[in-house]
Amino acid sequence: MASDTRRLPLKNDPCCAAMRTLQSHGEGMMQCVIDRLTHAESGQYNATVMIYLKRYCTQCSSFALPSAEVMV
Repeated sequence: MASDTRRLPLKNDPCCAAMRTLQSHGEGMMQCVIDRLTHAESGQYNATVMIYLKRYCTQCSSFALPSAEVMV
């Protein structure tokens, strides 16, 4: 039996980077993509998960990533 569990990508993952690029064109871009899904695509992709992913990838982290460390 296949598991339907999903893992969130890291904030520096290409998936999140693509989401931030999409959203940089306007706040409602992910909803626009969802609205354009065909019936078959709507069965394959969960709109609720897509909206959550948008929020997850575009929210600011409360911690600095190691690559963002400042040398003093």
